[in-house]
Amino acid sequence: MKDTETIVRSGSRTFSVPEMQKKEVYVRKDIKTANPRRFFRNLSNTINEMGYVIQTDTGMSINKDAIGETGYIDGNLSAVKSEETAKGNMLYVAIGALFFLFGFILLFGHAVVKLIGLIVLLVGLYIIYKNIKRQTLKENRIWIKLEGEVYGTEATESKGKKGVRQENVTSELTVHIAGEATNNKDILNGEITELKNKINSLT
Repeated sequence: MKDTETIVRSGSRTFSVPEMQKKEVYVRKDIKTANPRRFFRNLSNTINEMGYVIQTDTGMSINKDAIGETGYIDGNLSAVKSEETAKGNMLYVAIGALFFLFGFILLFGHAVVKLIGLIVLLVGLYIIYKNIKRQTLKENRIWIKLEGEVYGTEATESKGKKGVRQENVTSELTVHIAGEATNNKDILNGEITELKNKINSLT
């Protein structure tokens, strides 16, 4: 497998496997499956079930070797999960507003009172700023690359005096998974570990 040459496309950018290895979280798993396309579909569905939205899906491609019964597999996925949360404490916002109002009133006093008023006013603004509700975007991103080989084997099953020849298809895949998190890396790490543990059941 040519790790340095394989890429995952995401929007207008491309990601090589070495680049994926530099992400916050990176794992890989080797598997065997008789149906790589079904595995790719199951993998995509599993990511959706985990709350991710697929952004890039190049599908599963199998390029057959000109010689022999070998084919080369390539599949790419990228997905994102976003969550907006409101953060703030309205009680402290109200306290900050009182500080601001009291400081504003003190500004009409003499020089020393004005200085105290300015300080109280600024403290009030700071309390309001630190505690007012504002939207925070939490975002997890996952990139997945599948690469490997598929090959056919023939088995002869004996039935009476005649043998029945049956072709079996086997594929050996390496699944690369990388991820990055806006806020909580532990959550992302847990999700990627969960996905890795489910891979064998998706084949």
